[in-house]
Amino acid sequence: MKTIYILKKIGLISVLSLFSFLCISCDGDGSSDGSNANEGEEIGNPGESSPPSVANPQPDPSANPESPSADSKEGELIDLIINDSLQQRKQMQINPILSRVARERAEDMASRGYFSHTNPDGKGANILVIDAGYNLPDFYGMLQDDNNIESIAAGFENADETLEQWIGSPGHREHVFGEISFYREQVDFGVGFAADPESPFRFYWVFISARQ
Repeated sequence: MKTIYILKKIGLISVLSLFSFLCISCDGDGSSDGSNANEGEEIGNPGESSPPSVANPQPDPSANPESPSADSKEGELIDLIINDSLQQRKQMQINPILSRVARERAEDMASRGYFSHTNPDGKGANILVIDAGYNLPDFYGMLQDDNNIESIAAGFENADETLEQWIGSPGHREHVFGEISFYREQVDFGVGFAADPESPFRFYWVFISARQ
């Protein structure tokens, strides 16, 4: 009897140990994406952006946030991202859906005065592009606030300052320049810009890259 009890106890400990190991293996970097990526492939998550280094920047009296146009600002950032020597993607193509969502995201942050990968309605970038008609792979996060595709910046008027901010943040640099295979496969992209002198950070930038 005593022997059977000891064996049962040892068996229970083994089961609990195996369960703990599986939980640790599934969590990886702590994200709950529930993905089924290829074995060994790292799932990208740019992470929650830090606020701009200078909160509530003082307006430049000579600056007109409505000029140049958002199209011009976005074009400048697109050129910088594509042509930077850090860029690891062999090809990149502007996607109209991702471009529209990126612009809408920037405008939404400016008009509603927040700075986050999750909008006040609780939706993250993954769901927003899916709702707009872009089909993400099944192994991408599908929770309302999941983000595997978006980097944001705020408080910087110029494209070069914005890119420098992303370069200085490891998670965002990996995303923008495709430094890991998960992001390198995201060759479709869009860039958004919006400015509002009444908004906390005035200038808002969004980079979205994805694949189908």
